Amino acid sequence: MRMLMLFTAAISTIVGFLGGPTFAFAWGDEGHEVVCQIAYMELSPAARQRVDGLIAEDTEFKEFPKSCTWPDHPRQRASEHFLNVERSASEVTSGQPCGTAAKCVVTAIVNDTRDLASSPDGSDALRLLKSLGHWVGDIHQPMHVSFSDDRGGNKVSVTGPCDSNMHSVWDTCILQETIGEDAKTVAVDLRSEVTQQERADWSAGDVTFDTVVGWANESLDVSRTPDVGYCIRKGDVCQYDDNRVVYEDGQQTRSVMVDEAYLQRQSDRVRTRLKMAGVRLGAVLEKVFGEGDQVTAAASLRDFSLRRVVEARTALTPNAIPRLRNLTLAPTATGMQSAGPSKEDEIDALLARVKELEAELMAMKSR
Repeated sequence: MRMLMLFTAAISTIVGFLGGPTFAFAWGDEGHEVVCQIAYMELSPAARQRVDGLIAEDTEFKEFPKSCTWPDHPRQRASEHFLNVERSASEVTSGQPCGTAAKCVVTAIVNDTRDLASSPDGSDALRLLKSLGHWVGDIHQPMHVSFSDDRGGNKVSVTGPCDSNMHSVWDTCILQETIGEDAKTVAVDLRSEVTQQERADWSAGDVTFDTVVGWANESLDVSRTPDVGYCIRKGDVCQYDDNRVVYEDGQQTRSVMVDEAYLQRQSDRVRTRLKMAGVRLGAVLEKVFGEGDQVTAAASLRDFSLRRVVEARTALTPNAIPRLRNLTLAPTATGMQSAGPSKEDEIDALLARVKELEAELMAMKSR
């Protein structure tokens, strides 16, 4: 594990030296797999089959959770993994969600959700599925909604068990040191903690442009919280340190003590952000894959509404595109009752439970 931390830190240093992407990898591979495993377990059997059908076409990944690491290996659409705000900003605004940049993680989520919802069985659907899963993980990592001058915490060094930088602490160290190192085990455990009220609070209703901006603001609130130690609050400004508003290349980096107490203190925040990301991604994918065949795209980015897009689904002829929904189990002809759950509902419920038990069994075997 220590070697992994050192490797992550080395990559961050190299990236910064080359002037490449502003941020290191969000959550690390494990965190992204946790988010997408939770999302997958949240799906109905019908939606899972459609996701499985797309992943079956992939030449590299055999499981959806693993595929969510794809935009990091190699780094793709570098500017869309994060968003930067001014140090005086207390919120991300809908008017300028990416600041002065043309693209960021907010626009990536909205664009890819819109495009995937427009053609959930189209030729580009696999790429969109993998990238969308990644972006939703990214926006829930607090260091990905932060400041450009310190590269989202890559220029804030730390001492203690993590032995790297602030970005890496939130990418991997808190997760691995306090929650677990096996993505499937962690996902099963975290999902078991989610209540129905939390699901409703996190993902009920429509998904709009403002919804995604709200997710970004949650991360910004965490990154600006004083006990996180990422910045020093001076009035409305989140300074680099007591004497410098911003970090400038070539200056000495400040150091934060990230000891066991810090890791335990921030563990609940990481758990919550991972659970939120997984539940929300699952809700988006359920709307895209679980409610019909085809949709019409929104007219513009800020007009996006997943509910309106899904409601605008059009009827297709049977041979128009491959329809993975046809793979769902049909109800049996006998034993149907006019009241109560149908055989198809019972089968779907059993399949969902089987999936959960399979995940739990794999987690137990890995312990």
